[in-house]
Amino acid sequence: MYYDAVADDCGLIDFFRNGLLSIIAEKECEAELIKVQNLCSSGINFETVKIHALEHSHIRLYDIQLGGKINGSSTSTYIPEDWADVQIFPLYFADENRKIDLEHNFIINGKNSLALISARGALKNKAYKIFRGNIFLNKGCSRSAAKFSDNTIMLDKTAAGATIPTIFCDEDDVMGEHAASFEAVNYDKLYYLMTRGFDELSAKKLIVEAAFKPVFNMIDNEKIRERLLTEFRIKIDKVNG
Repeated sequence: MYYDAVADDCGLIDFFRNGLLSIIAEKECEAELIKVQNLCSSGINFETVKIHALEHSHIRLYDIQLGGKINGSSTSTYIPEDWADVQIFPLYFADENRKIDLEHNFIINGKNSLALISARGALKNKAYKIFRGNIFLNKGCSRSAAKFSDNTIMLDKTAAGATIPTIFCDEDDVMGEHAASFEAVNYDKLYYLMTRGFDELSAKKLIVEAAFKPVFNMIDNEKIRERLLTEFRIKIDKVNG
């Protein structure tokens, strides 16, 4: 699913989008969804995603957020039955004065299930993001595991953000993990690349791209993978310009 806008219209009009996406994965269903939001940075984007993963279902979601002046996205995943496997890979990028508000919820009732959120992002200029990751391990979800992580690269000291991971647990025999990090560009890597002939901006671009590429490489469809990489490079080039 690719939410795009005509490049010639960007900056000329304000837009408002409010979307709802519902996914129901029936028993033994296998589904892979690549969702890209690449609207112009002159409007507001809100979206809600609801996922219901039933018994023995396997879902992999790539949630890529690249556009919007104000971007709010909330995803809630419900696992009411046993042996479900849901893995979500959010990617986000913001520059200038753009704001991102992301929320991911896992509500787990089924046994022997796996729930994973592995997020990566980068912030530039005076961009701001907040990421809320909520895991609910409810009574009866024994031998289930839920993991949340969010890694943000801060390309400027003026960028800011917060990650709020929370685990609510009513069951003993479960695993719940959360991790969050904010890091500046690694100066050892930056120095190494600059000694190899890259200028500072090109070196930073390469470092950020290297952080995003592992998720891009998980996507089996080469055409989609290359398009995403191209769009991402356009965003970075625009910033560096």
